[in-house]
Amino acid sequence: MWSGVVRGSLHRGKRSPLTFRPVKEKIMNPSFETSWPRLREVLGLKEHPLGAFYTNDKPEGMTPESGVQTCMIGYLQNARKKGETVYFDKEHFGCPGGAYYMGFFASPRPKIEYFLSCGIPGEMEGERYIKTPELAKMFITTRIPRLAPATYCVFKPIEKFTDNQNPRSSSSLRHPTSSPDSLP
Repeated sequence: MWSGVVRGSLHRGKRSPLTFRPVKEKIMNPSFETSWPRLREVLGLKEHPLGAFYTNDKPEGMTPESGVQTCMIGYLQNARKKGETVYFDKEHFGCPGGAYYMGFFASPRPKIEYFLSCGIPGEMEGERYIKTPELAKMFITTRIPRLAPATYCVFKPIEKFTDNQNPRSSSSLRHPTSSPDSLP
């Protein structure tokens, strides 16, 4: 039931390839349920594209345990593969980095530039997402997420959105070599 152009940014800084972009409009389409499998096939998607939105109503679905640090990407992967709903809040966020980018924390963890890059020997392992601490610092200071507008940040398959739910963003992941040769 969801369609539209994806535009805008949740970040107050420069755009990045990982920037969430709000969905502009919702278009009702009675044949959506029957055309959805074909659309996924044409786009080469093997997993469920997810939509994200904020709400103050506690959703049904999976959420990380309070006080247990785990990567939120694993929860999103489970939602994509199994078509399940995952939600996060200020107490159930998985990892501090995810909580910061969802807007539940006003600032990133201390020494985030080292965590995202090479780490600090004897103090912390680095994730090695970014080549150097200097590049990581530049990334962090130019991509400041807004504060969460509601209690919960919900990720669920696009096909499971109801008429009263409006996704703020959508995403799908696929291997770069899985792209179809031509689109109809």
